[in-house]
Amino acid sequence: MTLVNGRAIDGIAFDCDGVLADTDRPWADAERAVVERHGGRMTDALRDAAHGLGLAATVDLLAAVLPGSVDRAALREELLSEAAARIARAPLALPGAVETVAELARHWPVAVVSNTPAEVLLPLLDAIGVLDLVRTAVSADQVAEPKPAPDPYLEAARRLGVPPARMLAVEDSPTGVAAARAAGCPVTGIAAPGRPHLADADRVLPDLPALRRWLRPPARL
Repeated sequence: MTLVNGRAIDGIAFDCDGVLADTDRPWADAERAVVERHGGRMTDALRDAAHGLGLAATVDLLAAVLPGSVDRAALREELLSEAAARIARAPLALPGAVETVAELARHWPVAVVSNTPAEVLLPLLDAIGVLDLVRTAVSADQVAEPKPAPDPYLEAARRLGVPPARMLAVEDSPTGVAAARAAGCPVTGIAAPGRPHLADADRVLPDLPALRRWLRPPARL
């Protein structure tokens, strides 16, 4: 039995972007395209600041660097449309994603918890082959506040019927780690080279195959 912070795991909640699906580049490219279309400049610092944020927070961040007055509602729709089109052209499961979810879902109830809106998240999970493997998927537009607020993880725990303290969160961004910790979940970070440092995670692993090797299924009587 795998213990995290001295407690057994009763459920697992995966972030999507950057954990299960390689969508960081499509989102970053969409943000850059929108910013430049409006006469702004997308810097590395701005891109890093946007990583893991919900759509509304990302729109606010981008709007702040654009010249002149910006219609945030229109900017939101433009960014969402741009990102959805790029993701749909090349949805890509990260190495070991499908195998890891399939294996762990045999032993624990599994959720996906994402700051991506449902209209993008659900087709993406279907395209990479994990939608039918998970018990539920919680998107930012289904809760009062997105990550880094605890709401998405609290909702996932409610849907899975497990205490947050016994639901392992798997994250790749400081924003996601903060949300999971605020909800009271133990957190494992997935931090490949070049990814943000995840100092607040309980454990950091390089990839999903490493997560699968670390987790041991609960004993069956």
